[in-house]
Amino acid sequence: MGKKYLDIKENSLESSVYNVLHGIQETVKKEKLDPVGKEDGDIDNDGDKDASDKYLAKRRAAVGKAMKKEESISEAVGKDIAKKMMGSKTMKGFASKVAKMKSVTKGDLEKMLPDYVAGADISKLFETDTTENYDIGTPENTKAKLDATPGQSSDDWNQQVETMQKKN
Repeated sequence: MGKKYLDIKENSLESSVYNVLHGIQETVKKEKLDPVGKEDGDIDNDGDKDASDKYLAKRRAAVGKAMKKEESISEAVGKDIAKKMMGSKTMKGFASKVAKMKSVTKGDLEKMLPDYVAGADISKLFETDTTENYDIGTPENTKAKLDATPGQSSDDWNQQVETMQKKN
């Protein structure tokens, strides 16, 4: 019967409780990060280079790529933005000033426009309109609707169109 009542595994919850009950101080190891400019392949600093490091590297690359893309989208030609500003009562007065600018960023507009213009309204100016409006029953409309509704076959779509045309 040489076993302890409580088998204690190192670095387990049981060992922590045992140490607290018996007043034993645990030493905490502080892991050092890689020096700047001397990073290695062990991104998560767990001591080995494995699949988790590969995943983190891919994720960081994707995030960096998306951030660069977002930066390039946030800059537009002044005339294009001015046209969109003409549709807003609050921004209409500033459109002529923006039209004279070669390139405009969200930051430029946020500085120029008064505080009562919402940031979301400014962001909408930089969005590209990708919706296309096709006449019902045309092949372009059919393709656009089928692309927008995954899982729907062209036969189902044609049947719906025929039903609508019969009602009219």
